[in-house]
Amino acid sequence: FAEISQTNGALLRFDYYEDCDAETFDLQNAERIARQFLTKLGYEDMEVVRFRDNGTMTDFTFVYEKDGVAYYPDELHVKVCRTRGVVTAMDATKYIRNHKERIAPQVKISLEEAQSRLHDKLTVEASRLAVVRTQRGERAAYEFLCAYGEEDYFVYVDGVTGEEIAIVNAKGIA
Repeated sequence: FAEISQTNGALLRFDYYEDCDAETFDLQNAERIARQFLTKLGYEDMEVVRFRDNGTMTDFTFVYEKDGVAYYPDELHVKVCRTRGVVTAMDATKYIRNHKERIAPQVKISLEEAQSRLHDKLTVEASRLAVVRTQRGERAAYEFLCAYGEEDYFVYVDGVTGEEIAIVNAKGIA
């Protein structure tokens, strides 16, 4: 199936069955195939932030990235059959609904101050500024990739209030 926007004719999403029962293409090649597909459709400045993989199919989550800021509301998904090396599904609904010209988000606290609010047993492995969607709308947040024991987590701290917004298990995260 395929869905096309009545508003502007954009391809919102599609999916078709492709028998994928072997791993012919590795994960890196599957990501390259997904990126090339997006580039051909005109999606630029997209970064893989997550993936789900079963060895024969990989579903990549991409977000728009500008000036080092990840914009999670501008998200899309691309599924690659790793047997044949083809894209079998895409969902750009959120991207098309939310994407606009983006300016750097305004924050009131520093990265260091936001990091100081994390639990002291977390080990920060990476951090950056991000825009996330919550029930209160889009919010500027610091995104921290943290280790705790054998698990990795993303922790989001509001860049204005310092409030912890979310904790996400990083399994299957690129």
